[in-house]
Amino acid sequence: MGELPRDQVEAFLADTLVKPAFGGRVFCVPDVLGTRKQETASGAIVREYVYAYCQEYYPGAGRLELGTGESVPVVLTARRTGGGYSLVGFQVPPDGGGGLEIFPPLIRWRIAAAERAVDLIDPAAQASAYFRL
Repeated sequence: MGELPRDQVEAFLADTLVKPAFGGRVFCVPDVLGTRKQETASGAIVREYVYAYCQEYYPGAGRLELGTGESVPVVLTARRTGGGYSLVGFQVPPDGGGGLEIFPPLIRWRIAAAERAVDLIDPAAQASAYFRL
């Protein structure tokens, strides 16, 4: 598990990465690949590297239907505020491949492993609980 609260990360990713195309709700499962913490004069900055598995779901005929989705590596940036963290930004690699230089070398290797596991992680349990289906 990462440094940042999982529920905060899931909500941020769902609100930021995928826009619902079918009127549903987006759910995300973050796979934390690593964390870097940096102390600065204005407080701690945390960069959390995650592979985000996001999928839109909507109810249809008594079951969940799939909408739009995306799986992508993300750099989340947070600032320590009092007893917690506030997410202040994010980066994703540009479309068209490449762009992984925004990640440290070890994280790039972990991204490759996460991409191979994409079919094993599914936010459907979150959607089922939300829609009560």
